[in-house]
Amino acid sequence: MSIPTSAAALKSEPSREYSARLAARTQAAARCARWDRRIVYGRRLLLFAVIGYVVFDPTEIQALVPLAIALVPLAFWQNAVLRRWRRASRAAAYYRRGLARLENRWIGRGEDGRRYLTDAHLYAEDLDIFGPGSLFQLLCTARTPMGREALAGWLGASDDFPAIRQRQQAVDRLRGDLDLREALATLDADVTRIVPEEAVAWARAPAIFGTPTVRVAGLLVAWALVASMVGAVVLGGAWWLAVAVTIALEAAIYVARRHAAREVARHVGDAGHALGVLFRLRAVLRQRPATVPLSDIAAAIDRGLGFPARPLAELYGLFLQNSFLHALKVQSFPPLEAWRLAAREGIDQALAAAGRLEALAALSAYAYEHPRDPFPDLVDDGPRFEGVGLGHPLMPEGTCVTNDLSLGGDRRLVLISGSNMSGKSTLLRTVGTNVVLAMAGAPVRAARLTISPLTLGTAMRFRDSVHEGASYFYAVLVRLRAVLNLTGHGRPLLFLFDEILQGTNSQDRLVGAEAVMRRLLEAGAIGLMTTHDLALTKIVDDLAPRAVNMHCEDQLVDGRMTFDYTLRPGVVTKSNALALMRSMGLDV
Repeated sequence: MSIPTSAAALKSEPSREYSARLAARTQAAARCARWDRRIVYGRRLLLFAVIGYVVFDPTEIQALVPLAIALVPLAFWQNAVLRRWRRASRAAAYYRRGLARLENRWIGRGEDGRRYLTDAHLYAEDLDIFGPGSLFQLLCTARTPMGREALAGWLGASDDFPAIRQRQQAVDRLRGDLDLREALATLDADVTRIVPEEAVAWARAPAIFGTPTVRVAGLLVAWALVASMVGAVVLGGAWWLAVAVTIALEAAIYVARRHAAREVARHVGDAGHALGVLFRLRAVLRQRPATVPLSDIAAAIDRGLGFPARPLAELYGLFLQNSFLHALKVQSFPPLEAWRLAAREGIDQALAAAGRLEALAALSAYAYEHPRDPFPDLVDDGPRFEGVGLGHPLMPEGTCVTNDLSLGGDRRLVLISGSNMSGKSTLLRTVGTNVVLAMAGAPVRAARLTISPLTLGTAMRFRDSVHEGASYFYAVLVRLRAVLNLTGHGRPLLFLFDEILQGTNSQDRLVGAEAVMRRLLEAGAIGLMTTHDLALTKIVDDLAPRAVNMHCEDQLVDGRMTFDYTLRPGVVTKSNALALMRSMGLDV
């Protein structure tokens, strides 16, 4: 898929657009704040006027009627102004975060996804996928738990290529839709309070309050109460008796079903936030053109809820009612219960669709903010990894050194030798992180990347454990075994090993590393290994042409170590360990 060639392809374009929108939303928030203060002053003046009439001229009580009536529209006006202020403030915060990402000030801001980091995952910790300063923290603009779960799932596991291609197309279509991403970012704060498990449990709970008889009786009494009150106001007389009778019937129904009503009301809050957010998301999608993938997500939300838009709005209105009104209007529970039983199997689908929408919005924001980054070419024949101009996605574009790397065909293993701090480990993480982006459906940091279906496994960071009695070397062996077990199960393995088998003597490391290399090659895997031990580089001669040596090197200039972080063919010819020790003042 080719990179865009429009004006949006210029790196400065996202920054200019974000800055312009930030200024506009900040001004809008300031205007709303000013109007809010004015309305507050107006309401206070009216209140003082009411108090003045009561205290100084109580005989003119009829003059209070227009003043009291005037307070009502002022209250509604103030609520509308506050809603606009909250939307503008959230939009301004969204564009501030966007500018922070563009200016490389994003580390430590927003959700870092550390909850998704587990010891059992075979690349997440090594590649900084989750945690502070991670790929997840860079990408995540999702505010709901469903959106964060969806994004974490795409970064933490590899889907089939058809699903990845669909995500690529969706991200590409949404790349320039800033209005959609702003709409998602400005949803009410309730989005952060959703507990999807509680909403699903509520929908699938046993029937409590759904008998047709009670429902019909409740509706008839409600209409009778309305009719009798209108008659009493207009005609007076005996109609007040009808009002009293219908109120008594309403109370009788409540007493008869009060326990069921309380049970329903107790669980309403569990799902209220989730359904409210789904309603708002559906309203946002109705304002967008009916194009893939938005139409598919909107349809999934509708199918999942079992509701078209208008009844969904009515249901949402039920959740907005005050609990006291719920207690008085027990007839509102049977229709709510009837909907719950009809849609109990679909609410999880609706929540999942909402999560996919937020995750796609996060990836499309990344694509918009990195217009020079292309989508990778996904090919079915492999194993294959061919990158031109590969860079690390977590590094600033202006200072990121890029390299070319090809794996596949006759070349299955690249052994990278080099001195300390020369960039070997960073190169491994560059490859791995771009694979994660590619499998998520996002653009990659490269001039071009061609990749086939691969299973990713890494062995780079290890810790011993005093509590578990496990040594460093034992931790290395456990990880190697886990990665090796990935071979022979479906997709070919892409392995990234950094200084494997450290913690043992040179001879054992040499024999063990050669055995690991041979097993991986025989299993059809491809990958990279790094080493300081130049004895390991001699193994490659026996494995050629399936394995090749490459290296990263350094230069000692005026007593300082300098690095260009460039990958070169062959074995490194010098070491910087002694020079580095001397530069630190150690007498060696």
